[in-house]
Parts: sequence; structure tokens; C-alpha cells
Amino acid sequence: MPIDTPPPPEDDQLPEQTPPGPDSSPDSAPDPVPASPHPTGTARALIYDGRARELFWMGIRVTLLTGITAGIYSFWGKTRIRQYLWGRQTLMGDRLAYTGNGKELFLGFLIVMAILIPVYALKSGAEFVLARSDPLLRAMPQLFMIILFLYLIGVAVYLARRYRLSRTVWRGIRFGQTGSALRYGLLQFGWLIAGVLTLGLINPLGNVQLQRVRMTNTWFGNRHFAFDGAARDIYLRWLLCWVLTPFTLG
Repeated sequence: MPIDTPPPPEDDQLPEQTPPGPDSSPDSAPDPVPASPHPTGTARALIYDGRARELFWMGIRVTLLTGITAGIYSFWGKTRIRQYLWGRQTLMGDRLAYTGNGKELFLGFLIVMAILIPVYALKSGAEFVLARSDPLLRAMPQLFMIILFLYLIGVAVYLARRYRLSRTVWRGIRFGQTGSALRYGLLQFGWLIAGVLTLGLINPLGNVQLQRVRMTNTWFGNRHFAFDGAARDIYLRWLLCWVLTPFTLG
């Protein structure tokens, strides 16, 4: 389905750019256009025009307010920073927008706490019950928590990415992400174990597979993204880094 392109918003910081016509070709001689400060071809590139100074002072304010409110303001501060970063990016003459809010992040944090607190309570209860048992049995609750924590990292990464995409808008069209966070968490945990067992040699393959899952489940409106990367394209460089890491202290 074609996407109607509205006229770009007025912006004093961005020069007016004219996209190439459908009949343009290397042999045709287009009419002369005013010189642009951006290199040729950046009319379709993602342009960021934020300023480090503005972001720095914004971060200072967020840090101070977060400390004063015992961390509660961090959710609203994170939202403010995202709104700035998203809003300073321009693609084909139109800016991105972030529509999330601090209340959503705070409620998400409360849901996570409502899940983790009972789990930690069960773990502590199990340790108390097994306090005088075999050392191997006493270690089981802690081992279970480590495995659960590593698994939930992948789940949290996927859910966080889904939230950010669902709150990202360009030209009035929202991004999105489908797929199962639980399945992604299991997949990431499996590749983590495989990486440990192979001393990291299999990491390029795992990274490519995880990226494929993320991208093929990414949507812009009713159009989904595709991914055609392959581990062989990056494996030699990864292997070089793997070999040099002990000699360069990482």
C-alpha cells in the first residue's frame, strides 16, 4: 500500500531538499538546484541535528530530580530524553516522534516488581528450608535464580524494544514489533550458553540469528522489515578480535 507523503514541516535548521523524480537517470540532465550543505544522496538519509550541550544539561536536570525523588522521576526523565533524541532525527524531510510517557514506564516497573518480589521470597524460603541439607541442594535455589535472571534478560530486552517501537511514529505511521518475548528470551539464553561452551567462537552466528528474529518481527504500519545478514560476513573480523583480545586487554 503506497504511503502518502505530506509536505515536510518548516524547520529553520534543515535546508529544503528536492527528491529525485521518477524519470531521473544518470544520462538525464536535471535542472540545476541550489547547493545543499549535506552530501549528495542524504535527502533519504537519517539526519540527526541534536546538540550535545542541550542533551548534557537535560541529563543533569534528570539526574538531580531523580535523586530528589528517590528514583521515581527517572521514568519521566528517560521519556524526556527519548522525546528529544527521537525529535531531532529527520528522515526524508520529516521528523520522528516518540509518544511514550513516564506513567507507562512506571507502571511497567511496578509489574516487574510484582513478579520478582514473590520469586525472591520463594527463593529465600527454599534456602531456609534447605539450610541444613546437602550443600548441593542448598545451592539449587541460587542456581535457579541465576538461570531465571539470565532468561528474563532476553525477555526484558524484547519487551523493551517492542515498547519503544510501538511509541515511535514517522509521518503519522507507527512502528511495531510482533513475536513472542518468551521465545526470544529462551533463544537468547540458549545462544548465551553456546557462547560460553565455545569460548565465544559461535557468538557471530548467535548475534545474526537474534538480529534476524528482531528485524523480521519489526513493522512499519503494515509493512514488515527483512534481514539478509549472514555470520560469514563478520566472522573473520570477529575471529581477529577474539585472537587479539588477550594481547590488547580487551
